[in-house]
Amino acid sequence: SAKTYSGDPEVKVANAKHAVELALDLGDQGSEAQAYQNLAYLYFALDLKIAETFTQQALTIYQSQKMEPEIARMILNLGILNMQLRNFDAALSYFSTAQKTAEQQKNKELRLTIIKNIGLVHYWKGNFRKALTLYQEVQSGLDKNADDYPGLLEQIGAVYQRLNEWS
Repeated sequence: SAKTYSGDPEVKVANAKHAVELALDLGDQGSEAQAYQNLAYLYFALDLKIAETFTQQALTIYQSQKMEPEIARMILNLGILNMQLRNFDAALSYFSTAQKTAEQQKNKELRLTIIKNIGLVHYWKGNFRKALTLYQEVQSGLDKNADDYPGLLEQIGAVYQRLNEWS
């Protein structure tokens, strides 16, 4: 059986910061943005406010380079960060912007991920009917063999439980 090793978070952060320094030394903005993005992902588990700062730095670079798919993902990540910080209105604003970008790019997978996150915000706000409608929209567009399909079904079940509606 394969062993997994998550590693020391401080070492991971130090390595990611070193990657930023190397990218800056090389003048490679694409690598710099990726390094900030990696730092943000590390800080998702450590400190959401710091993660938000690094995500914003990556977004700014991606915008200056007009790297559209990465821009939409960073906006989505800012929405997720704000959702986790319980800043629901800010999260919905970021998700709306990311959704428009994903639709312009005709990126169905990203669009469905965004809609699912909008549904999660509505669930946390107690808007269970709205959450259910959004989850069902994702379900209709998602391949039943997709990795996140079982999780989506769990979310739909949780909504039905909150509504006391069991079929």
